Amino acid sequence: ETIVAPDGRVVTVKNTVNGTENNSDTATANINAGETANIDYENNYVETRGTLVITKTIKGDLTPEDIGVEILFAVTDRKGRLHISDRTELKAEEFKDGVARYTASIMPERTGMYQVAARLYPKNPLLPHRQDFPLVKWL
Repeated sequence: ETIVAPDGRVVTVKNTVNGTENNSDTATANINAGETANIDYENNYVETRGTLVITKTIKGDLTPEDIGVEILFAVTDRKGRLHISDRTELKAEEFKDGVARYTASIMPERTGMYQVAARLYPKNPLLPHRQDFPLVKWL
């Protein structure tokens, strides 16, 4: 029997009766006087994760060397507070006629719902921190 769990994992359930594999959802064993019957169950969990491909296009007078793009993944705890669980920087794949296209292919660590935000930030070796520049924009 194969089941897809709510968290995205595939569960295969197998059972054997007295050492013989049983291809049914249920297992039945006859127990004679003085004998022992064995029914064994095995659950095999396989995580199946998808891949998220993100593309962000930026137009203007800046070049890919001037601006960084990152994706933040957040999860909500039991009290409703957001916690950043992952951050991935997008790579500039194409730059033509003032249009830069950034992409990233991401395989999250676990399945489930995430809140996702894209963040643009200045890239300049003279800035000690990305936050020091007053023009960070959240999308």
